Amino acid sequence: MADPVVPPDVLRALEGDSDAKRAFEKLPLSHEREYLKWVVEAKTADTRTRRIAAMVTRLRTAST
Repeated sequence: MADPVVPPDVLRALEGDSDAKRAFEKLPLSHEREYLKWVVEAKTADTRTRRIAAMVTRLRTAST
């Protein structure tokens, strides 16, 4: 199975936080896919924004 495609808004958020980006890159592909699915399935832009912020926070916390 191919690597998941990271949407531009998620990529920007990860590039803004090197710890979160590093943690995301260390995740198994199945976990990357789950995070991205969670973000992409948001029904509103506000929800998507909140989910991206939560993802970055969780990844940053996991990397410490």
